[in-house]
Amino acid sequence: MDSKVSLSVYKPEYYDQLILFKLEEGQEQFTRLPIESIPVSINDPDCHPIVILNHDLPVGYFVLQIGEAVKEFTENEKAILLRSYSINSDQQGKGFGKQSLELLDQLVSELLPTFEEIVLAVNDRNNIATSIYLKSGFVDRGQKTEGRSGPQKVLFKQINS
Repeated sequence: MDSKVSLSVYKPEYYDQLILFKLEEGQEQFTRLPIESIPVSINDPDCHPIVILNHDLPVGYFVLQIGEAVKEFTENEKAILLRSYSINSDQQGKGFGKQSLELLDQLVSELLPTFEEIVLAVNDRNNIATSIYLKSGFVDRGQKTEGRSGPQKVLFKQINS
């Protein structure tokens, strides 16, 4: 079946599928599973949980966050933080990550139109994710931060609406 990737704001109807998500061995040190992130993000007005869909079935998940949390990474008040990005383990390697990141600018332009930049932190040891982010238009400006699993690169992407 061909892929038809889209992004959707989280809806409760996706919950039963999202809580079944698993990560490849070793990935849990780099991101949070939806089952960990959803309860926090749906109750925080600064968080916008997003579901990556393939033919309307959840294959991935991430959170776009505004507000105070962004200030840890940038002084740009028009930046939004991308966090808790994951693709379900049985859906990895099918291009859903790359395709979802290609849709990110359009989603942010529609959902949060006053924002002009996306920022994220990726663990220095997470080479696969770093490569995908860089190929998707994120830029490494040499900024580092300390994360829960060690040093992280801070990457930036201008939103092209």
